[in-house]
Amino acid sequence: MADALIDATILIDATNNHPKARVYIETLLLAGEGYTHSQAAAELLSGTRDSREQSRLTKFLRQFHFLHPNEDDLQAALQNLLKFHLSHDLGFGDCLIAATALRLNLPVATLNDRHFRLFKGLKVIRPY
Repeated sequence: MADALIDATILIDATNNHPKARVYIETLLLAGEGYTHSQAAAELLSGTRDSREQSRLTKFLRQFHFLHPNEDDLQAALQNLLKFHLSHDLGFGDCLIAATALRLNLPVATLNDRHFRLFKGLKVIRPY
């Protein structure tokens, strides 16, 4: 199983050829540890501006194993959205990723420490 769930912030850096992100991602992929969340992929895909960009991103994402939420994750994400949205400007996507990571007992690799550190028991990795 995965060593960490890679958040969209790192995937975005990698697609923008950020050297540290590319090295981190390539190392995980070579080890067979390239795990991300379907929500992170959706966040990236929703930011594409044309079919060429979408095609390039789809090819990049095919390298990863996707983790998906279950019903309990969805319920936990909604509860955490109610708890943290107004006070911390937290969105549903981060709540969903955190809920799935907590269920699977996986740390989240992210550059967004501020949001993910809100979740009790969730380990957060900032790889660079």
